[in-house]
Amino acid sequence: MIVSALLLLSSALLHCDAIQTGHDLDNTIEPLDGDLPHLVENTGFSEGIREYDPLFLSPEPQSFAHNDRRHEPIYNLEKRVFVGGLINNQMSNLDIEFGGIQTWTFSAQQLFSNPVNDTPSERASGAPRVRTVYFTVNTCQQPLANATLASPPPPQLTVYISNSTTNQNPGPRVDKAQIVVPMVEGFANATLNATGTLYISVVAPNITKNETGFWTDVYNYQIAGSTIEPQAGYQDSRELYLIDSDSANALLITGNMTNIPPDTNLTNYIAPYTIFANPSNMTNMVGLTRSFCGMRNAMINKQSAEISMTRRGLGGIAKEQFYLKGLNASSTYNVWLAKGNNGTLGGWVYPALNVTTKTGTSLFLIFLSFIIEFDIICTK
Repeated sequence: MIVSALLLLSSALLHCDAIQTGHDLDNTIEPLDGDLPHLVENTGFSEGIREYDPLFLSPEPQSFAHNDRRHEPIYNLEKRVFVGGLINNQMSNLDIEFGGIQTWTFSAQQLFSNPVNDTPSERASGAPRVRTVYFTVNTCQQPLANATLASPPPPQLTVYISNSTTNQNPGPRVDKAQIVVPMVEGFANATLNATGTLYISVVAPNITKNETGFWTDVYNYQIAGSTIEPQAGYQDSRELYLIDSDSANALLITGNMTNIPPDTNLTNYIAPYTIFANPSNMTNMVGLTRSFCGMRNAMINKQSAEISMTRRGLGGIAKEQFYLKGLNASSTYNVWLAKGNNGTLGGWVYPALNVTTKTGTSLFLIFLSFIIEFDIICTK
């Protein structure tokens, strides 16, 4: 039986070598051309906002830093720093300590850096020029918890945005028009219409004297402003499914990729997605599960996966499959689907899928059936 299976496996691989083996799960893979996932929408915003036409903001109205009264601190304004200007459609990265306030600008020059986007009415009548700006912020690293004190995860960062020259330093305890966007699990976004320079502050919460031993190190974050498209995001929809698992492996598959034409040869097609896998009892991902860079950096024991494209299932529509290896028996893992953003540092993250391994069973023949079926499809 095993010999026959191995012969079938060899035959399948000779006909259609589409398997990309030995991937580390933090590899960023080029995404598909076409639509990016939509950001999670929310129309709630703070009081005093009169100058914005916000389209949507981050999903939850509060974060840990705002829900816990210990984290309603008097911010130390001595830690306020003007960082510099963001470049349109590029990521910037910086460390920030507890209590820090770092202010960036997105200048009018960057806002209108592509004049071909001017509408006919703007060109003809000299009407005020308006651009839609997509801001995204991701926590790539957060302070480390003190294991001996059973410390909770550190509180989240908060983002403040102003479009007024009367408020060039948005932030906490500023009684002027501004948008407040608490980060949730390491991610925040704001999309708005603008006619001039924007001011963006990233704020790290203060901690009380009793908490100074809870965490060590600093936060690190990515920030981007773009008039083209968001540079990162969180898509709150299920796109990853478990086929089966054994004591050491799991077979997973994505939903249908309807943007791939049915006549596309999948043999050399670059798989657009990657996955992050982590034991469910580990806390290194807590606070970062909506951040592409955060999850990539937080991985401790990197699992290995064989990644391939297939048309298995109803309709013969293209999908991506993952053969996740090196798992422990009778253990539960969280597995996140993720997609890199066109070779940039940004990326998109989907909700976790829970995968529980079994005891003493083999998944080899199930995986073999996937290879054989893919071989039949791609050699037609």
